[in-house]
Amino acid sequence: KFSQSLALSKNGRVFVGGSRYDSSTNQNGYIQVYRAGCADTTPPVVTLTGNNTVFLEHNIDTYTDLGATADGGEIVVVDSANVDANTLGTYTVYYSATDSSNNIGSATRTVITRDTNAPIITLTGNNTVFLEHNIDTYTDLGATVDTGETVVVDSANVDSNTLGTYTVYYTATDISNNEGSNTRTVITRDTIAPFITLSGDANLTINQDSTYTDLGATVDSAAAVVIDSANVNTNVLGAYTVYYTATDSSNNIGSNTRNVV
Repeated sequence: KFSQSLALSKNGRVFVGGSRYDSSTNQNGYIQVYRAGCADTTPPVVTLTGNNTVFLEHNIDTYTDLGATADGGEIVVVDSANVDANTLGTYTVYYSATDSSNNIGSATRTVITRDTNAPIITLTGNNTVFLEHNIDTYTDLGATVDTGETVVVDSANVDSNTLGTYTVYYTATDISNNEGSNTRTVITRDTIAPFITLSGDANLTINQDSTYTDLGATVDSAAAVVIDSANVNTNVLGAYTVYYTATDSSNNIGSNTRNVV
């Protein structure tokens, strides 16, 4: 005869204790019984492969999941259907694994679609533009941007009346506040030689043995006119040339001549 008086569980085993009686109802011992295989209520542990947060470049990258593992070897089911690499935002990838006792383990990964690329600005026309000093005026040729933003042009410092090198700045900012930039070089230069105008006739006839006195010349710039009449010899009959030159601050040389007979 057996009468249960105690039941307890330890380390997954159930222990049952009780008193044992003989036919005369004398207690003659203690009996112990155990049963293995208690209920499994622990879910699988899902561990992500790679980083918990993944970044995608907007309109460039595609999402490829790095996967995950379960500590009990179960198959990990991945749900990344909502990830959109073409739309800025934050997305969640879901992972789940179910063991033989129908315990479900889960984990998540964050995917962020972001735009970190600045707009690319392409200049219209040449990267370097030349202006003729005191003649040309600067008209910007413009620029385009690969993502359609407005290009802001700053050419305020360009001065076509002062010799020098200037920079035109171009900027464009996208919706993610990435700023693209480019520059154009503008050079104000003087390539036109001074223009020399003779005073008096360009062809002079003088008498032999007389004295040659040059009539001079003027120039349209601040350059000085240099006159070379050294070869004129009034003592010898013949045709002679008088040379006039003027060099400006940009080393452009203007010239003219007068014929003396």
